Amino acid sequence: NMSDTPEATAGKRARRLRLDDYLPYRLTVATGWVTRLIAGIYEERFGLNVAQWRVIALLGDEGPMTQQQIAQRSTMDKISAHRAARSLLARDIVKMSAAVSGRFKFIELTAAGKRIHAEVAPLALELEKKIFDRAGITDHRALHQQLKDIEFAAREMRDLAVEE
Repeated sequence: NMSDTPEATAGKRARRLRLDDYLPYRLTVATGWVTRLIAGIYEERFGLNVAQWRVIALLGDEGPMTQQQIAQRSTMDKISAHRAARSLLARDIVKMSAAVSGRFKFIELTAAGKRIHAEVAPLALELEKKIFDRAGITDHRALHQQLKDIEFAAREMRDLAVEE
């Protein structure tokens, strides 16, 4: 049996899962540190948590959305997206508006929400640039594209697995 050769056994050993070298773990750890760093800006100035800022950032970037759209685009579960939207609604940072069909309620930023987005977004982008500079990443567009490519590949593989 070819799989029992010393070369094959060494190859299997070399492919051993090491958490520190495992892509999902590295992405999660990097995301956690970057999120905590940037979260300091909107937590300190506006008392917002990560989920609330994601809602504000999405609405500021893309305009009115349903809670389901917010959950899908932010990768938050529906309950977290709902809680974030409700807390922002209570603080008059977002408001609800009926869709033309009246079937779905859309969430959009209020004037206060737009002011928060306008103040925090440039600070977050500046901090992102500082992270890239400190990490020695000169081609941030290439990194963004690689991350999008990984996301697309994972989604495509998930969709194929669902179809099988």
